[in-house]
Amino acid sequence: MKVAIYARVSTIDQHPENQINALREYIAHHTDDKGNHDWEIYDEYIDYITGSKRSRTHLNRLMEDARRHTFKTVVIWKVDRLGRSVQHMLQIVEEWKNLGIDFVV
Repeated sequence: MKVAIYARVSTIDQHPENQINALREYIAHHTDDKGNHDWEIYDEYIDYITGSKRSRTHLNRLMEDARRHTFKTVVIWKVDRLGRSVQHMLQIVEEWKNLGIDFVV
């Protein structure tokens, strides 16, 4: 199954590697009920911008790809990486739900 990684740091001085490496490892070790590795990374979407901004280059691209059904699951390191506004986060997660996309934190 194809999964998308979303990571965000607030400034270009910060580094998302800790998030990305942890998510890659989680995905690599994910198995189905029979012990088969069943997740494959479709793409990694990484923003270098504050979470208070609703419009973010890679979040926007992630949402466009979600609407095209290019992956089945979005994996993020911490929920606050998705955004700072609860309303905006709920809007995103609700859209994923309506598209049949799972959300894993």
